[in-house]
Amino acid sequence: MNYITLSQAPFRIAISESGIAVVAHVAILENGQTQVSFVDTHTNRKIHTKVVDGSATYVAAKDSSAYVLVAAWTPTQENHLLVYDLGDFHIKGKYTLPPGDIPLDGNFVIDREKLFYVTFDENSPQYKYKIIELYMNSGRTRVVAELSTAGELGLVSNGNLIVSSGDYEPDTPLRLINTSNGKIAKELFVGRNTNVVQSLGRDVFAINANDDDALVVIDGKNFKVLQKVYAPCTPFILRMHFAKID
Repeated sequence: MNYITLSQAPFRIAISESGIAVVAHVAILENGQTQVSFVDTHTNRKIHTKVVDGSATYVAAKDSSAYVLVAAWTPTQENHLLVYDLGDFHIKGKYTLPPGDIPLDGNFVIDREKLFYVTFDENSPQYKYKIIELYMNSGRTRVVAELSTAGELGLVSNGNLIVSSGDYEPDTPLRLINTSNGKIAKELFVGRNTNVVQSLGRDVFAINANDDDALVVIDGKNFKVLQKVYAPCTPFILRMHFAKID
C-alpha cells in the first residue's frame, strides 16, 4: 500500500484520471486562509501548494481541471469557486458566488458546465437551505430550490438532483429535485437521518442512514431502493477515489 504524509490533516480529497490528487486541508492559516495541495500519486510526493483566501470546503477533479469551492471565513471574504489547470496549476477560472453560509458537511456536483451546491441561513424562518446553480460558461448563478432541510447532493444523469436530509433530521425523506423548476419530483424514505450521498456509478448512489445503522444503495433515475445493508454500528461511506495507473 502506498501513502503520503502531509504536514496538515487532509479534509477533502479528489483524484484526477491522470493521478493528481487535490487535497483541501483543515488547518486555517493567517487571515482566514487555507491551503490546497496537489499530490502526484505515482511518486507519492506533494508537487504544488496553493494558499486560498477562505476555507477550502469541497474539491473535485474532472478531466484536466481541479475544482475548489472556497467559503468565506471572515466578513471581508467572499464565497468563490477556483478552477485550476492540472498541467501547471495556474488558475484558469474564478467565479464569485452569492453570500451565504456553506456547510462543511456538504458537497458539490458538476454537470458539464453547471455546478450545484448548498448554502444555509440559520435566521431564515422556514427555508433555511438553498440549492445554488452556477453556470461556469457565464459565471451566472441562480437559486434552484429552497428547502427546510438539506444535506448532500447527488446528480442523476437526467439532470435531477438527489438531496439527503442532513444531520439531525430523522424524519425527512430523500428528495428528487427537478432542477428546471425547483420542485420536488419524488420523495423516498430510506432511513432516518441521511447525510452522505456517494455516487457508485451511473445513476447508482450509496446513502448513509445514520439513525438506522444502515447503508442504502438506490437507483437514482427510477428513485427506488436497490439494497439496504444493516450494520452492528453506525456505518459510514469511505470516500474512496481511484486513479488509473498504467
